[in-house]
Amino acid sequence: MNIDLTARQGGGEKLGDAVTGAIGNLTLSQKLDDHTAALAYLAANSSGAVGAVGFCFGGGEVWNLLAAGADLKAAVPFYGPQPSNYQDIGTKNKAATLAVYAEQDTRITSTGPQMEEQLKRSGVPEQIMVFPGVNHAFHNDTGARYAPDAAQKAWVATIEWFRKYLA
Repeated sequence: MNIDLTARQGGGEKLGDAVTGAIGNLTLSQKLDDHTAALAYLAANSSGAVGAVGFCFGGGEVWNLLAAGADLKAAVPFYGPQPSNYQDIGTKNKAATLAVYAEQDTRITSTGPQMEEQLKRSGVPEQIMVFPGVNHAFHNDTGARYAPDAAQKAWVATIEWFRKYLA
Protein backbone atom coordinates (compact mmCIF):
# COMPACT_ATOMS: atom_id res chain seq x y z
CA MET A 1 0.00 0.00 0.00
CA ASN A 2 1.39 3.39 -0.94
CA ILE A 3 0.30 6.39 1.06
CA ASP A 4 -0.29 9.62 -0.86
CA LEU A 5 0.66 12.25 1.68
CA THR A 6 -0.67 14.94 -0.65
CA ALA A 7 -4.19 13.54 -1.03
CA ARG A 8 -5.65 16.56 0.79
CA GLN A 9 -4.00 18.84 -1.77
CA GLY A 10 -5.40 16.88 -4.71
CA GLY A 11 -2.91 14.02 -4.76
CA GLY A 12 0.48 13.42 -6.27
CA GLU A 13 -0.79 12.74 -9.78
CA LYS A 14 -2.69 16.05 -9.92
CA LEU A 15 0.15 18.03 -8.33
CA GLY A 16 2.78 16.71 -10.75
CA ASP A 17 6.12 18.43 -10.22
CA ALA A 18 4.68 20.43 -7.32
CA VAL A 19 4.30 17.27 -5.23
CA THR A 20 7.76 17.63 -3.66
CA GLY A 21 6.98 21.12 -2.43
CA ALA A 22 3.60 20.01 -1.11
CA ILE A 23 5.19 17.18 0.84
CA GLY A 24 7.89 19.54 2.11
CA ASN A 25 5.19 21.78 3.58
CA LEU A 26 3.72 18.97 5.68
CA THR A 27 4.61 18.76 9.34
CA LEU A 28 5.91 15.56 10.85
CA SER A 29 2.68 15.34 12.82
CA GLN A 30 0.56 15.56 9.66
CA LYS A 31 2.58 12.83 7.96
CA LEU A 32 2.47 10.58 11.02
CA ASP A 33 -1.31 11.03 11.30
CA ASP A 34 -1.72 9.78 7.73
CA HIS A 35 0.73 6.92 8.24
CA THR A 36 -1.00 5.91 11.48
CA ALA A 37 -4.42 5.89 9.78
CA ALA A 38 -3.04 3.69 7.00
CA LEU A 39 -1.43 1.31 9.51
CA ALA A 40 -4.69 1.05 11.46
CA TYR A 41 -6.56 0.25 8.25
CA LEU A 42 -4.04 -2.43 7.31
CA ALA A 43 -4.07 -3.98 10.77
CA ALA A 44 -7.87 -4.13 10.77
CA ASN A 45 -7.99 -5.70 7.30
CA SER A 46 -5.18 -8.22 7.59
CA SER A 47 -3.63 -10.62 10.06
CA GLY A 48 -2.62 -7.57 12.07
CA ALA A 49 1.09 -8.13 11.47
CA VAL A 50 2.07 -4.99 9.55
CA GLY A 51 5.48 -4.07 8.18
CA ALA A 52 6.84 -1.06 6.34
CA VAL A 53 9.46 -0.62 3.66
CA GLY A 54 10.50 2.67 2.11
CA PHE A 55 13.17 3.99 -0.23
CA CYS A 56 14.97 7.35 0.08
CA PHE A 57 12.26 9.77 1.32
CA GLY A 58 10.14 6.71 2.05
CA GLY A 59 13.02 5.20 4.02
CA GLY A 60 13.09 8.39 6.07
CA GLU A 61 9.36 8.02 6.65
CA VAL A 62 9.95 4.48 7.93
CA TRP A 63 12.52 5.88 10.37
CA ASN A 64 9.92 8.49 11.42
CA LEU A 65 7.42 5.72 12.10
CA LEU A 66 9.96 3.85 14.22
CA ALA A 67 10.82 7.00 16.18
CA ALA A 68 7.10 7.53 16.80
CA GLY A 69 6.64 3.99 18.12
CA ALA A 70 4.25 3.02 15.32
CA ASP A 71 2.49 -0.31 15.62
CA LEU A 72 4.76 -2.18 13.22
CA LYS A 73 6.10 -5.71 13.54
CA ALA A 74 8.94 -5.24 11.04
CA ALA A 75 10.51 -2.41 9.06
CA VAL A 76 13.08 -1.99 6.30
CA PRO A 77 14.21 1.56 5.56
CA PHE A 78 16.34 1.72 2.40
CA TYR A 79 18.87 4.57 2.55
CA GLY A 80 16.47 6.72 4.52
CA PRO A 81 17.69 9.98 6.00
CA GLN A 82 18.04 10.09 9.76
CA PRO A 83 15.14 11.91 11.43
CA SER A 84 15.90 14.79 13.77
CA ASN A 85 14.34 12.83 16.63
CA TYR A 86 16.23 9.63 15.82
CA GLN A 87 17.04 9.07 19.51
CA ASP A 88 13.36 8.29 20.10
CA ILE A 89 13.95 5.05 18.20
CA GLY A 90 15.90 3.81 21.22
CA THR A 91 12.89 4.13 23.50
CA LYS A 92 9.84 3.89 21.23
CA ASN A 93 10.61 1.45 18.41
CA LYS A 94 8.76 -1.88 18.54
CA ALA A 95 9.62 -3.24 15.08
CA ALA A 96 12.30 -5.69 14.02
CA THR A 97 14.39 -3.43 11.78
CA LEU A 98 16.66 -4.17 8.85
CA ALA A 99 18.33 -0.96 7.66
CA VAL A 100 19.75 -0.93 4.13
CA TYR A 101 22.50 1.50 3.21
CA ALA A 102 24.72 2.19 0.20
CA GLU A 103 28.46 2.48 0.83
CA GLN A 104 28.95 5.46 -1.51
CA ASP A 105 25.98 7.36 -0.06
CA THR A 106 28.16 8.77 2.68
CA ARG A 107 25.75 11.51 3.80
CA ILE A 108 23.13 8.96 4.82
CA THR A 109 25.29 5.91 5.49
CA SER A 110 27.44 7.89 7.92
CA THR A 111 24.42 8.02 10.25
CA GLY A 112 24.21 4.21 10.30
CA PRO A 113 26.20 3.75 13.52
CA GLN A 114 23.92 6.18 15.38
CA MET A 115 20.85 4.43 14.05
CA GLU A 116 22.28 1.03 14.98
CA GLU A 117 22.95 2.29 18.51
CA GLN A 118 19.33 3.37 18.87
CA LEU A 119 18.04 0.09 17.44
CA LYS A 120 20.15 -1.82 19.95
CA ARG A 121 18.78 0.37 22.76
CA SER A 122 15.23 -0.45 21.67
CA GLY A 123 15.90 -4.16 22.17
CA VAL A 124 14.29 -5.24 18.90
CA PRO A 125 15.89 -7.60 16.40
CA GLU A 126 18.02 -5.39 14.18
CA GLN A 127 20.49 -5.60 11.35
CA ILE A 128 22.37 -2.98 9.36
CA MET A 129 23.36 -3.86 5.80
CA VAL A 130 25.77 -1.64 3.87
CA PHE A 131 26.06 -2.64 0.23
CA PRO A 132 29.59 -2.04 -1.08
CA GLY A 133 30.34 -0.14 -4.26
CA VAL A 134 26.85 1.29 -4.71
CA ASN A 135 25.29 4.70 -4.21
CA HIS A 136 21.99 6.13 -3.05
CA ALA A 137 19.04 4.78 -5.07
CA PHE A 138 20.87 1.60 -6.07
CA HIS A 139 17.54 -0.23 -5.90
CA ASN A 140 15.79 2.12 -8.35
CA ASP A 141 15.66 0.20 -11.62
CA THR A 142 14.69 3.33 -13.55
CA GLY A 143 17.70 5.38 -12.47
CA ALA A 144 21.33 5.69 -13.47
CA ARG A 145 22.55 4.35 -10.10
CA TYR A 146 20.68 1.07 -10.38
CA ALA A 147 22.88 -1.83 -9.29
CA PRO A 148 20.97 -5.01 -10.13
CA ASP A 149 23.08 -7.45 -8.12
CA ALA A 150 22.98 -5.36 -4.95
CA ALA A 151 19.29 -4.57 -5.50
CA GLN A 152 18.43 -8.25 -5.79
CA LYS A 153 20.42 -9.16 -2.67
CA ALA A 154 18.79 -6.32 -0.73
CA TRP A 155 15.32 -7.33 -1.87
CA VAL A 156 15.85 -10.99 -0.98
CA ALA A 157 17.07 -9.88 2.46
CA THR A 158 13.97 -7.67 2.81
CA ILE A 159 11.58 -10.49 1.94
CA GLU A 160 13.40 -12.88 4.28
CA TRP A 161 13.23 -10.27 7.06
CA PHE A 162 9.50 -9.87 6.62
CA ARG A 163 8.94 -13.63 6.43
CA LYS A 164 10.78 -14.02 9.71
CA TYR A 165 9.28 -11.12 11.66
CA LEU A 166 5.79 -10.73 10.23
CA ALA A 167 4.82 -14.35 10.84
